[in-house]
Amino acid sequence: MLVSSAFGSCHRLLQRAMVQFRRPNATEEFPAVQNRARATVHLGPLKWSHKLAKEASRLVTYQVDKKICQFANLSSSEYGAYQARGSYPMSPRQAVDLWVSQMQFYNHTKNLCAPTHDCSVYTQVVWRRT
Repeated sequence: MLVSSAFGSCHRLLQRAMVQFRRPNATEEFPAVQNRARATVHLGPLKWSHKLAKEASRLVTYQVDKKICQFANLSSSEYGAYQARGSYPMSPRQAVDLWVSQMQFYNHTKNLCAPTHDCSVYTQVVWRRT
């Protein structure tokens, strides 16, 4: 019973998250927040890609249908992905803020993350070729 209850709440949360990310202003909100982070390290802005948005939507649908609350393995994909998990459906701004919060642990001069911290999603946001 506990497993099915956990599955049910996780599945509902993922479904609500899909609605959040399909909001009309998501095409403006995602790049705007990421571009602020990129500007702090003197990188050019990102543009919204409808092709990548379609791929991301397929990934979210796959995760809802098949992976439940586990992140999908993207090692065979031609694209990387920023994934976020929360106890509530996040807006695009909240998800990007979560990713960018890793900046506090990243040393740009040495290109290193502080020990015992994860900077992997932040570095994807600020990669020159992202």
